[in-house]
Amino acid sequence: MKKFFCIAREGDWENLVHELKQESSVNPDRESLLSPKDDVNRENILHQVCYNSSVTAIVIETVLDIGGPQLAAEQNYLGQTPLHIYLTCTHGGASVAVCRALVIAKPETVRIEDNEYLRAIDVLYQKIIMKEERARYQPEEKQSLEDLWANARIIVEAFRPTFSGQQSLPMVHACLEIGEDCPFALWERALQQFPDDIFEPGENGNLPLHIAASTSPPDELEVDLLNEILKLFPKAASIRNNKDQLPLDLAISSGRTWRSGIGLLLDAYPLAIDDHIQPNEYPLILSHFSSSSSKRNILFQLLLGKPDLFVQAKNCVIYS
Repeated sequence: MKKFFCIAREGDWENLVHELKQESSVNPDRESLLSPKDDVNRENILHQVCYNSSVTAIVIETVLDIGGPQLAAEQNYLGQTPLHIYLTCTHGGASVAVCRALVIAKPETVRIEDNEYLRAIDVLYQKIIMKEERARYQPEEKQSLEDLWANARIIVEAFRPTFSGQQSLPMVHACLEIGEDCPFALWERALQQFPDDIFEPGENGNLPLHIAASTSPPDELEVDLLNEILKLFPKAASIRNNKDQLPLDLAISSGRTWRSGIGLLLDAYPLAIDDHIQPNEYPLILSHFSSSSSKRNILFQLLLGKPDLFVQAKNCVIYS
């Protein structure tokens, strides 16, 4: 019914909630909540309420309860979901409760692109950049910026299959967990905003370096987050997660090579190699560590940490 759309455009939320509940009690057909038949914009009532930054989570939840969660995933003529519209049209920080309600209804909406190939996370990233600039000169904008980052965490975590609606990971960890779905620029921004995350263990005791090491190596032209994290916290290469795994163990399992991270991890913590070779294999393995200055440094650090290698290798014979 167009009545609901008119009330939504006026932002009369109390009246809208009352009318929706009353209508649903006598007419359970959700057709009245869909876009009007002659609406060239192809927008449902959830699109309409999301144009108004004053909308509350109660209104969103009421519309979804009556009209069904699919409303949150429907796209208008611009390819925008209600979440796209809400993030675009809110002038402040965007309500965390409203964003959560929209995402929980249909988590897969975070993957939907509009006609300009923008997902909700891309729209939100643009808002974060603008809000950061304002917050430099207007301290009162800092709370709005914090709200945007809270929304970003909700949206990023919704990319994960285990998403439950609750924030379970630090922001940097969450960005790393979803891999290519997270824009690199957002990860960089998150690291600047939450620098201590790099030292914090997340699920299974994984530091950001563990997560980065467990991902496949990127293409040659792409930035490898493993390298970036190692520069900031090289000691992480020596820290085991709750499964007793070092970042090197995860890097080997993910198919990384010497050039795509193995060498850097060994350079940061040479003793990590001890988990992967037998004592009698050391002479053969170490004989390959003299081909470059970086490998010789790893060899030197390894022998400093394990001087007993000379004793272990005393009776070994190398076959060539």
